Parts: sequence; structure tokens; C-alpha cells
Amino acid sequence: MGTLMGVFIPCLQNILGIIFYIRFSWIVGIAGIAQSLLLVSLCCLCTFLTGLSLSAIATNGAMKGGGPYYLIGRALGPEVGISIGLCFFLGNAIAGSLYILGAVETFLDAIPGARIFKESATLIDDLSPSPQIEVLSSPNLHDLQVYGVLVTVVLCLVVFGGVKIINRVAPAFLVPVLLSVFLIFIGILSASHRNLSSEITGLRLSTFKRNWGSEYQHTNRDGIPAPDGIIYWNMEALLGLFFPAVTGIMAGSNRSASLKDTQRSIPIGTLAAIGSTTILYLVSVFMFGAVATRKELLTNRWIAVRLACFSFLFS
Repeated sequence: MGTLMGVFIPCLQNILGIIFYIRFSWIVGIAGIAQSLLLVSLCCLCTFLTGLSLSAIATNGAMKGGGPYYLIGRALGPEVGISIGLCFFLGNAIAGSLYILGAVETFLDAIPGARIFKESATLIDDLSPSPQIEVLSSPNLHDLQVYGVLVTVVLCLVVFGGVKIINRVAPAFLVPVLLSVFLIFIGILSASHRNLSSEITGLRLSTFKRNWGSEYQHTNRDGIPAPDGIIYWNMEALLGLFFPAVTGIMAGSNRSASLKDTQRSIPIGTLAAIGSTTILYLVSVFMFGAVATRKELLTNRWIAVRLACFSFLFS
């Protein structure tokens, strides 16, 4: 495999994950545009420096199969390599559960009839002089557990099929991801002409200014602002929430045994994927911060779906 299919696309798929679709707009709403830019920059800087280190090791002599385990073991020795490799494996396992739960949550919200257990409801009070109480429904925790186990079993069967099967199905999953990002941006640019709601203003400077600063506060388990909420969000908490959205840069080096030229493909493909997703995240901060009110960003976790423009597909 070459640089594009062997490194760039796998890294892009692993970096651009579920957090961008169902949590990124919420992060912009609570941290504000300014600190969201700082948050994205810090996280992407960490992965960029890691990518530089990975590139330096990959170009320092011939690289055999084994991916990052071989790289770490050769650079730091087998003892340290085993320790770091174990942490890397556990990190991937936890990240896998994160993406599975995100996919299941999206599926259950899109198809409410598939829910087995009773959904949970959250009351939203805008605290205005004439408050309007809204009800936000969320999938039951047991539904997430049941469907999460089923999806995990299916994915394990795919993984057991080997790298060749994964490489064959990877482009089929990448096309919907890229198409969805394109539709979201088109929808944001055309939001002012579609009259979606009073909370979605379209790209306006006034909305941008109101969302520039941060509003760290207490929320309930669903992320809805609540004065008596059990979770308080600050910059450190958001850093832990968002950082998984920039990981996955090792996906290309995992295929080192299948690459034609590892010394060329790994540095170029990895750094190009990091740069592309960094630009995407930074642009998205400006887009989400200027298109909707803070209330909409904090209470509508599916705002990206609502903004996405699908009309031209069916015209």
C-alpha cells in the first residue's frame, strides 16, 4: 500500500471520530470560541509533536512489521517498549468503547423504535423571565450496554478476519464521513436561508461575539446546564473530553508490514492527516460559534445533524 491508502486515510478515519459530531458544538458552547481555539491548538500540538517523533524513528533505519510496538521497542528498548505498548493497547481498547457507545447513541436517537428500555428525560429551563420548559430525551443506559456489546462482537469478527478485510472496508466507511462533514459545512453556510429555528441564527457577527467568551458551569449527566448539576466543567475537564478526538495517529504505522515504503509513507501520511484534521477543527470552532446561540449549542447535541444540508441529495 502507498501513502494515501496505507497511512493518510487510516489516520484520518481514526482521528475524525464521534466526538466531532455529537460533542464538539457543545464544547464550543461551554468553552467559548476563544478558549475552544486554545483547546484545539493544545491537543493538536501534542499529536503533532508525537507525529514528529514517530517520523524521526520511522526514517531512522529500516522498519519491519509490528507497527508502533516495533518502533518503541527499537528506540527505547524492549523493557520500556513493553510497558508503553501495554498502555497503548489499553488506550485503544478504551477508545474503541468510546466510539462504539457514540455510534449506538446516534443509532438509538435516529431510530427510537429500536430502544428496548424506557428512555430517560431531562427538563430544560432557559431561566428567562418567561421560561419555557423543554424535555430532552436520551437513550437508556441499559440500551447502550446491550447494543454496545452486540456491536463489539460484530467488530471483533471483522478484526479477526485480518488486515486485508479491514483495508477493504475502510474506504466504504470513509466516504460517509467525508460526505457528512461536507454537508455540515454546506448546511452552516446556508443556515440563514433555511429558517431552522430562532436559536440557529446563521453565520452572524453578533452571534460570534456573544459566543466568544466561556461560560463554565455545572451540568447534569446529559451535559445540560443546571445550577445543582453534579458535574462542573472547566478547561481541564474539557481537555480530557476533547483529547480523544485528536488521537489515532498510529493507525498508519500499524500497517507498517503492508506499506511499500515505510520511511516515506509514515511521516508524510501521518503529518498530513494531523494537519488536515487540525484545520478542520479550527474552522469548525468558528463555524459552530457563529451559527447558533449558546443555549442551542449547550442543549442540542444533534445540532450538527440539524445543520447538515441534505436537500440537494433528494432534489
